[in-house]
Amino acid sequence: MTPHPKAHSAQSRRTRASRPSAGSRAFALAAACALAALLTLAAAPIASAAETFAGPGEGAGQVDSPHGVAVNQSTGTVYVAEENNQRVDEFDSAGHFLEAFGYGVRTGAAELQTCTTATGCRKGLQGAAAGELNNPKGIAVDPLNGDLYVGEPSNRRVQKFTPSGQLLFMFGRDVIAYGPGNSANNTQVRFTIEATGGTFKLHWGSPFPGGGEGETAALPFNATAAEVQSALDAIPAIGGAGGSVTVTGGPGDAVGSKPYLVTFEGKLGGDDVPAFGIGSDNVTLTGSPHSISEEKVAIGGGPEICRPASGDVCKSGSEEGSGPGEFNHNSGLPVAVDSSGHVWVGDKNRIEEFSSEGVYLSEVPLPGAGAIESLAVDSVGDFYVRSVGIAGVRKYDSTGNPVNFTSLGTNSLDAAGNPRTLALDGSGHLFVGDSTVPYRLLEYSAATGAQAKVFGAGEVISGKGANAGPLGNAFAFGNTAEHLYVVSSESESLSAAQIFTVPPPGPLIAPGSEAATA
Repeated sequence: MTPHPKAHSAQSRRTRASRPSAGSRAFALAAACALAALLTLAAAPIASAAETFAGPGEGAGQVDSPHGVAVNQSTGTVYVAEENNQRVDEFDSAGHFLEAFGYGVRTGAAELQTCTTATGCRKGLQGAAAGELNNPKGIAVDPLNGDLYVGEPSNRRVQKFTPSGQLLFMFGRDVIAYGPGNSANNTQVRFTIEATGGTFKLHWGSPFPGGGEGETAALPFNATAAEVQSALDAIPAIGGAGGSVTVTGGPGDAVGSKPYLVTFEGKLGGDDVPAFGIGSDNVTLTGSPHSISEEKVAIGGGPEICRPASGDVCKSGSEEGSGPGEFNHNSGLPVAVDSSGHVWVGDKNRIEEFSSEGVYLSEVPLPGAGAIESLAVDSVGDFYVRSVGIAGVRKYDSTGNPVNFTSLGTNSLDAAGNPRTLALDGSGHLFVGDSTVPYRLLEYSAATGAQAKVFGAGEVISGKGANAGPLGNAFAFGNTAEHLYVVSSESESLSAAQIFTVPPPGPLIAPGSEAATA
C-alpha cells in the first residue's frame, strides 16, 4: 500500500530532527566548550604563565638569595642583585643569562670582574672595597643612561655601576678611607687620667679592612702630650698606615683637671675612627680615687662620594645614622630612580634624595614608617612604600604627605594582607606581592586603588616553603616584554628568578574561592 503523503512528510521531519547536520553539531560543540570555559573561569583563580629562568646555585645563570631586581626599559635587560652570591646578574628580557659582575666572580681574584657562561661564574668575594659587594639588596636602573645603583645595607652605602659592571662611584656617610674627596671633619677623642701614680696603655683598632690594631707602650699617669702623641704614632695601625695624631692637654693628675685631646689626621683624617680601648689589664694607676675615662667629642667624616678614578680609596660607610646622606643598616636600602635621573633611597622613617652624581639633595620624612623595604616612584613623583612599621602599601607625595587612592579615600592598600614587595609598570598599574597563604600577586590601579587581578597563587618558588612567603622578595616590570620579573628566596635551595605573564582582564577571583566577583 502506498503511504499517505502527510505521513511520509512527518516521518521525514522526525528523521531530520534526530540526525543534525554536521554544521549544527559543530556549533553545539563550540557553544558547550565556551560555556565550560566560563564556568572554569568562575571556579578557579586566574592562571598566569610562570617560568623560572634562574634556579638555585652559584654558577652562571643561577641565584642564591636574590633580593633585588630591576629592568632597563630601553633594552629590556633584567638585573638581579644576589645577597649570598655577592654579585649582580644580567639577563635578557626572555630570561637568558648574559653575564654577572662582582669581586672575583670569574677567577676568585680580589678585583672587580665579569663572568659569562663561557668563562664560568662563581660566588663573589664579600667585602667593602671599591666595587666589592656586601649582601646587596636594592637595585635600580637610571632611565636616562642605563647606569645601575646597588644598595648595600651591610656597608651602609650605594654604589653606581655602568650597565656592563664598571664602578663609577659610591655614596654614603664616610665612605672614603683617604683621598682627594675625603671629608675635612676629623675625629677627636678626649681622655682623662685621674691618679697619683702608675701607668696606662691605649689600645686602638683601624676601621679599615686589614688595617690591624695595636697598643701603646706603658705610659706614666702624668705623661706629657708629646709622649702620648709619640706612643700613638708608633702603633702600626696609625703611623704605619699613613695616619698620624696630634695630642694636646695633659698631664694626668690627682683630680683629672687636664684631659688630653687626640685629633686623628693624615690618612685617618676626615674619617669616623673608633675611640681607644682601655682595659683593666692595661692600667696600673694608683691613687684614691684613680680612674681613666674617654669620650669621642668630634665625629669625623660626613656625607661623601668616593671616586676611585680620582684617587679616592673607598670603604664601607660608618655607623648608621639619621643625618643627611647617612644610611641606617637595618633598612634594606631599596633604590628608585625617577624620570629626571634623581636617585631615591629608602632608609629608616624617610626617603633620601640624591643627584645622579651622588650629591645629597633632600629627604622625605615618613614618621613611624620604620625600615623601608620596597619603594617605587611614578611619573609625577608620588611614592609607593612598603615598610615594617606601617601596615599595607602606602602612597605619598614628594613631601611625605599621604596621597589617597581616588576610589578608596585612603592612601593604604592591602593593609589587611601581608604585602612584601611592590612594583609599577609604565601604564599606571601597581603590582604587590602578598604572602598571605598562598603567596599571590595582586594588581591595582595606581591612581584609584581599584584591584584588577589576583594571579600566580602558589607559583612563586619561595612562597611554597615553610614560611609560606619569601624572606627576600622583589619585583620589576618590563614594559616592552610586558612581563613581571619576580625574585624570591627563603633558603639557598628555595632561591629563584621567575617571569610571570600578566593574565588578561577578567573576573576578580580570590585564591581558594569558587566564584568570581563582579
